[in-house]
Amino acid sequence: MSKNSHAQQPKPRPNYFSLPNNIFHQGLTPNEFIVYALLVSARDKVEDTSYWSVSGIARNCHMCKNTCRKALHSLKDMGFVNIASRYLNGVQLSNLYTVIRDHFDD
Repeated sequence: MSKNSHAQQPKPRPNYFSLPNNIFHQGLTPNEFIVYALLVSARDKVEDTSYWSVSGIARNCHMCKNTCRKALHSLKDMGFVNIASRYLNGVQLSNLYTVIRDHFDD
């Protein structure tokens, strides 16, 4: 065998994300926690933003759309996320979700 046949392969990028430890002390319901975790895991790491439809979040979190909407509005009301609607030609396409990390700056 040649020396080059055993060249070291690049390590795969880890498939995980992290949340602050004190997330468990924020009083989130299980549904709010799941939705928040999805938004954190799928966000742009520089701007803390992601684009989703409610249907997409609900499907990925294995919940109905109404439960998802309720969790999103609670997270917004508690200051965990900002939600901005995105439109094209008067039709809503998705929302822009911005994760707010001020809760964890202790």
